[in-house]
Amino acid sequence: MAEFDPNSGALTGKRVSSSEGEVFGARGYFVTLAGDDVVFYRMGAELRLWLRGRSWIASAATVTWQKVGNHSVMSAGDLEGQQVSITYEPLGAIEDDPTPFVEDEHWDFGLFVVNVLTEEGRASRILRG
Repeated sequence: MAEFDPNSGALTGKRVSSSEGEVFGARGYFVTLAGDDVVFYRMGAELRLWLRGRSWIASAATVTWQKVGNHSVMSAGDLEGQQVSITYEPLGAIEDDPTPFVEDEHWDFGLFVVNVLTEEGRASRILRG
């Protein structure tokens, strides 16, 4: 659990590297990728992504993910043409997880975020209070 201030990007009280917790009255997920805190959260009716020092509206049109060799690249952009990316190594490999029904997104935060955003029903349900 951690507290996240979407105005400043401050993430305090981290106890684990990935968790679901309170985000100033909203629910969210966070992880540290390539040394940066990344937060996927809902503020009111909007899903948002804190990435590279800024809060971005999170939608299938504004957040992308791709696999490049052994790394993943997650990018966020806006309608004004601003864009940021983060390149990181996923947290593990699905081959190493004996859990039944495990998916690649359990190991790769960017893939998880994009999968949520591209599935309309899932996006509308996730992180609702």
